[in-house]
Amino acid sequence: MRTCDANRGTKRALTSHYDPCYTVACKITERKRRLLEISRGRRFFTGISGPKRGENQREYGVKARYGAERGAALFYIIIGQSGSGKTSFVRDKFIFGEMEVVKDDVYYTKSNGMYALGKYGVGIRTEGTDTLPYNAKNAIKKQLRKFAKANADVVLEGDRINNANMFDYISTLGVDVKLYLVTCSVETSMKRLRAAGSTITPSFVKATKTKSKKMFLQYCGRFNGEVIRTD
Repeated sequence: MRTCDANRGTKRALTSHYDPCYTVACKITERKRRLLEISRGRRFFTGISGPKRGENQREYGVKARYGAERGAALFYIIIGQSGSGKTSFVRDKFIFGEMEVVKDDVYYTKSNGMYALGKYGVGIRTEGTDTLPYNAKNAIKKQLRKFAKANADVVLEGDRINNANMFDYISTLGVDVKLYLVTCSVETSMKRLRAAGSTITPSFVKATKTKSKKMFLQYCGRFNGEVIRTD
């Protein structure tokens, strides 16, 4: 896949197992404006992803195709509305296979050389940072600093990290960051949530969609943002 480096204005080749169809976005097109429902003429840097490929083409992380040549740690941030498919995206792209949940400053899950914040594969619907306490902000920051010093590749998914305070803190750690916005229609989210037995309301989904879109537009240039559509 091809994406734009917002800081330097250059294009990079980025082949993704998840994104066989793509569009380079520098100045946003009318199609992307409709997809993101944002105001006319807003600039940001992203890619619009297509359907995922089969299991036999799965890779772990973007590291193999994006950061391996530098050997640098990469933090992958995945945000999006409730029911957009964030956790499914993480499990498909980063932490498939054997998992080990570890307790340190906060819980994290080890899989395929990746460190995913929070618990995965523990038999509950909620996974990722949503399994961490609401008051875990300082513990999360302490854990992320440890990961950065260890040059570890880290996955952060869920509402606990989807805020400007956490994003600004991550910016100070000296690591490369890849930001994904996982999105779909509110109707699609509600179908998934109801199928999973969730009682989350449409108004809550809309609120999380607005919040995630705002955060993405604010940080996509700094964090090499990419949009993943899951409709």
